[in-house]
Amino acid sequence: MEELKIVLEKAVFFAGQNVSGTISLKNNQPLKFRGVTLNLTGKAKASWSESDGDGSSTYSKKEPYFRQQSLLVGSGREEMVVDGGQHRYPFNFNLPRDIPSSFEGEHGYVRYCLSAVVDRPWRSDLETTVPLNVVALVDLNNIDPPIAEPATASQAHMFSCTAGVVNVVLSLPTGGVVPGQTLRPTLEVEDNSNASLRRVRLKLVQIVTYKASASRRKVCTK
Repeated sequence: MEELKIVLEKAVFFAGQNVSGTISLKNNQPLKFRGVTLNLTGKAKASWSESDGDGSSTYSKKEPYFRQQSLLVGSGREEMVVDGGQHRYPFNFNLPRDIPSSFEGEHGYVRYCLSAVVDRPWRSDLETTVPLNVVALVDLNNIDPPIAEPATASQAHMFSCTAGVVNVVLSLPTGGVVPGQTLRPTLEVEDNSNASLRRVRLKLVQIVTYKASASRRKVCTK
């Protein structure tokens, strides 16, 4: 065996979309096996440790989404032999529609993997795995309260009793965006103070909540 790899037709897939590609197998002499199986899995995991007076405790939770399996070549029971050379076996799967996007975080992940297994009699199986990048389908119009509508936030800051007030208004054309969409905020600053304003900064903050149970969670901000 010189090569066993999975070749996908593209790098990113949407939830509910068809996943297609080929398994490429290259051997320099006749190869005996019972079958070539393709496995598609989706799962999530959260895990972290917390210190207390008695030491540290680890909290963890796993959540399987789905598992699909398909026998591409062979019967899985009887032996077969393929001549030496390059062999390609096409495949396709349909992803479920109600799955979340792929995610890799500090204390957890959402992962989708595609693995190919060559079942060899009386010898170790051959296996290779590739990750799938999945983007969930999100309709902002179906989220309650509506986040597709414009959003505004304001704040007044007083530096001191004599310095005056600075009023700030931040506006977004929509309260929610989807991956790949451009976000164009508008910032209005009304300076009614005698303080020296050196700079104005905008920050985009990601808040991730990892849950091990209904009461045990960890929040990370980036």
